[in-house]
Amino acid sequence: HPNTPDDVKRMAQAFPYTIEAELTHEFLNKRHEIRILIQGNAKPGTHKGDADHLFELYKFGGGYFVTTDERLLSRSGELFRKYFITTIKASEYEKLL
Repeated sequence: HPNTPDDVKRMAQAFPYTIEAELTHEFLNKRHEIRILIQGNAKPGTHKGDADHLFELYKFGGGYFVTTDERLLSRSGELFRKYFITTIKASEYEKLL
C-alpha cells in the first residue's frame, strides 16, 4: 500500500510471501470436480467454501481436513482416492496427534 511507512516495508521484505497466480486448466477442472462432488444434490454454491478449502489441500499435495460435516465425512473415501485428502473428525485427529 502506498501509505505504508518505509520502515514497515523494509521489515516486510524479510518475510516469505507468495504471488497470486492463475490456475492451470487442469487445476480449474479439479476445483470444479471437487465442488460438484461436495455439492451433491444440494443447492448450487451451498458448499463452495468447503470445496475451495479442499481444493487448496489438493493443490498442495493433499492432507487432513478436520470437520464435523457429515456430507464431507461421507465422501472421505472418494476424496482420498481422487485427491489424497483425508477428511477426519476433530476427535480422530486428536488421537493421531
